[in-house]
Amino acid sequence: MEGEQEKKYFSVVSRQSNTFVESPFTQEFTEQELKTMEFVISQLTKDDIKLVQLNQVKIISKPVADFARMIGAHPDDIYKRAKALSAGLLNKKIRFTIIDDAGKEGFVAHSIFTSMAYKNGLFTIGVNPFVLPYFLDISREYTEFRLANILRIGSSYGIKLYKMLKQYENTIHKYRDFDIEDLRTQFGIGNEKDNNGKYLKYDRYNDFKRIVIEIAVTHINKHTDIVAEFIEQKISRRVAKIRFFIKSKMSQLNQAKIIFSQFMDELPENTSEAMLLKKQWQAQAKDSKARLNFFMPVFNCWLDDSCKSYIAVSTDLLEVELETSMFYNKEETISRMAKTYFKKLKK
Repeated sequence: MEGEQEKKYFSVVSRQSNTFVESPFTQEFTEQELKTMEFVISQLTKDDIKLVQLNQVKIISKPVADFARMIGAHPDDIYKRAKALSAGLLNKKIRFTIIDDAGKEGFVAHSIFTSMAYKNGLFTIGVNPFVLPYFLDISREYTEFRLANILRIGSSYGIKLYKMLKQYENTIHKYRDFDIEDLRTQFGIGNEKDNNGKYLKYDRYNDFKRIVIEIAVTHINKHTDIVAEFIEQKISRRVAKIRFFIKSKMSQLNQAKIIFSQFMDELPENTSEAMLLKKQWQAQAKDSKARLNFFMPVFNCWLDDSCKSYIAVSTDLLEVELETSMFYNKEETISRMAKTYFKKLKK
C-alpha cells in the first residue's frame, strides 16, 4: 500500500490485548485474510463495549472500492476476492489460553466473524461480540501498532510475527525467544506428524526457516517501523529455539510530522479560522518540506495540545490525543494553531 492510502492509515493505531496478540491460530491465514481481520479490528470503538453487554454482533460496512484498496485487490476482481475471504474467514478461529476457577490451564476458542455480505456496493462484516473485549476498553497488558504497518506487510507470517515482536519492542532487552514448535503453532502451521514422526508441513527446519521465518523478517524490515534480526539456538546440533532482536526505526519527531500533515490535510471547515488555516496549508502543497518548516510554530502548538509524553528522539509509539478523549478539544486546538500562524505572519 503506497501514497495516499498509506497516509490514510498511518495515524490509525490499533490497540489489542496481549492475550489476543499471543493467541495461536487454529489454522493458517492468508495475507488478505489477516489484513481484513486487522482492518476490521481497527474500526472498533469504545462505544462497542455496549454490544458485549447486550450480546449483539458488531456490523461494519465499507464501500467495495475502499475495501479493495485496503487489501490490495483490483475493484473489478473484488467480488471473487470477497467471496474467497468469506469462505476462509468464517471458518477461522482464535484459541485463547486461560486459567480456570480451579487454577488449571484451559482454553477458549472463538470465531472472530459471524457473517459477511457483498451487495449494493458494500462489503459488510459481522464481528462476534465474544471477541470484542480483547480490543475494547483495554487499559493494561496491551500492544499498540499502526494499521499502515500491518497493511504494508506482504506475508501472513510476517503480520503475525510483527505483532508478537512489537509487543516486546519497548522491553528492557528488546529481544524475544521462541521454541520452534511454539512458533509453528503461532503461525497455524501445526505440529501434527505422520506415522514416521515427520511434520506434515515444513518438516525440514531449513524449509521452515527459508519459506516462513526469513520471508517474514524480510517483510517486517522492509515495510514496518521495526527491524528484526534472529539467531538460532541449538540443542544436540538441532535448532530448538530462535531469538529475535528488535530495533525501532522511526523517531517520535518523524511520526509527529506525518500525523500533523494528515491532521492539516483533514482540517474541518466549520470555522473561519480553520478554513483560512487549511487554505494557507494547501497553498504551499508543492514543497512539503518547505511547507512544514514554514508551519513549524503551528506544528509545535499542535504538539503541545495533541501529543502525550513527546520526546523527539524516542522511537516509542507516539501517543496522540483522540477526539473522543474528555481532556481534548479539537476545536480549541485548531483555534490556537490558527492564532499562532497569523501571529507569525505579522512578524
